Amino acid sequence: MQSYKILQKKKSLGLELQSKALDIENMPIQKIHGDVTTEEFDKSWRQIPLWFRAIVLVCAPMYGIYRYIFTDRDSLAKDHSVESVSLKSDLDDSQESIKFEEAILHDRDSKLVEVLEEHITTHGNKPETTAIVYGARHIPAVVALLSRKYGFKVTKSDWVQAI
Repeated sequence: MQSYKILQKKKSLGLELQSKALDIENMPIQKIHGDVTTEEFDKSWRQIPLWFRAIVLVCAPMYGIYRYIFTDRDSLAKDHSVESVSLKSDLDDSQESIKFEEAILHDRDSKLVEVLEEHITTHGNKPETTAIVYGARHIPAVVALLSRKYGFKVTKSDWVQAI
């Protein structure tokens, strides 16, 4: 998150944090919280060795500064569509990297899928519009659930450029 906050300050990119770009609190729609709680995240985060967490906490702002200096809109958008998001991890196969990816990606995906399944079960086949506000890296899990298990097809999607 720290690297995003730093990058967001580069005005020439025209980006905003999701929390600012999407005024979710004032949207006249039903809101469903599909992310892990702070306590759930902390539990997963503590599974990662302290030395690895320290590296992440130090490197994230440094990466943000690097991106602030060298990133432009074209390089930021390159290979960052949902179609380009690989299901294969960008990290190595060390236990630390696996635990990190579980905390940051897989645990959150599992919670999101669980909440979506509950919503689908509760609402049945009633036609409705549902917005899924999540980062692109999480969308393959959503698409897999909706298309494979429920036979949904994407007919329209909207993008809001936020980090």
